Amino acid sequence: EGIVNITVSVGGDGVYTENLTIVAVSVSKIPTEIIVQNATVDMKVGDEFNPVVSIMPSNAGNMSFKSSDVDVVLVNGHGYILAVGEGNATVTVAFDGNKKYAAASKNITVSVSKIPTEIILTNETLDLEVYDVFEGLANLTPADAGNLTFISSDEDIVFVAENIILAYGKGNATVTVSFAGNDNYAAAENKTITVNVSLKDASVSVENTTLELYVDDKYDLNATTIPH
Repeated sequence: EGIVNITVSVGGDGVYTENLTIVAVSVSKIPTEIIVQNATVDMKVGDEFNPVVSIMPSNAGNMSFKSSDVDVVLVNGHGYILAVGEGNATVTVAFDGNKKYAAASKNITVSVSKIPTEIILTNETLDLEVYDVFEGLANLTPADAGNLTFISSDEDIVFVAENIILAYGKGNATVTVSFAGNDNYAAAENKTITVNVSLKDASVSVENTTLELYVDDKYDLNATTIPH
């Protein structure tokens, strides 16, 4: 690559007069172009993507790949992209050029979002009696995203912990189920469970409901309760 003058001369040998012509030659490198099939990519944390990238002329040389933010995406020497964190990053595809071919570069814009989550309730409404226990209130999808949080609106009525409800007193309460999210998973939309707690049924009976007694008589009522 560069500019050179070539001098073509004749004569000057004592017979012919000297004459010369100068040829100006400009030599440039062969232009190259990087072709990227996917210039914009949307990914979720943990996704992998292998972009289709080529260089023209195909024999120009090898391309290199670099991420602008390794906390968002990692890329190897073959252009294989791994989404590692929420955010935006640019993967630069470059050809450094050589004596024959000119340098070139293209960018791939990568947007990485957290993996969406959803809370699935076993029941939206529960009718319980005092001291009843109910397990398995809700599940999180994906199951390995993290742990759910449970909050009771009135712990004198409903006590809840680790996906288990204990009906503690008569009344109505709401249990809020939430997932705050983390580095890889997005927060889930809160779900609520309406819990109605009633007293347990009880009954009492006696052998005789009508008695005729004299003063100072004694009588054993023999009362029976259900439950005992």
